[in-house]
Amino acid sequence: MSRRRILCLWLPLLAAERELRRPAMAHHGLAAAGEDGPDAPFAVAEGLPSGLRLVSVNRAAMAAGLGPGMALTDARAMIPGLATAMRNRGAETRFRAGLLRWAQRFSPWAATEKVEDTPERGGEGGLALDITGCAHLFGGEAEMAARMVRELADLGLSARAGISDS
Repeated sequence: MSRRRILCLWLPLLAAERELRRPAMAHHGLAAAGEDGPDAPFAVAEGLPSGLRLVSVNRAAMAAGLGPGMALTDARAMIPGLATAMRNRGAETRFRAGLLRWAQRFSPWAATEKVEDTPERGGEGGLALDITGCAHLFGGEAEMAARMVRELADLGLSARAGISDS
């Protein structure tokens, strides 16, 4: 009897990267050719009882010292021209459902991981796949995980993969 193998994909910048993939990013000043483009700091914010808080940032914003959970006013004090978008939970849910359909190409047993929805973690996402008996179809576990991370990168999404028995 073979032991069960689970592949987990973690998408730590999902909300910001989902927003940056949209063709309508011109209203954020990020889509014009020759300008800063996706390398400019960008954040997704959400109105909470404690005020507007960042829930997700792109790599450029992270490199500038911004992070999820930070007050939007503090972020704008650090980067006055910070491009932002308000969080759209419905669009995030639909996007996660699309990622789940994509993942089912690799295993019929795939699910989105429940993320603790706090300002510090609300912009993250994850997928879990039972790859028992199907990794060999993709060149083994390591190649399967690497392929999935590459394909997500091609979609403009940062991902990390891990495989375990549970």
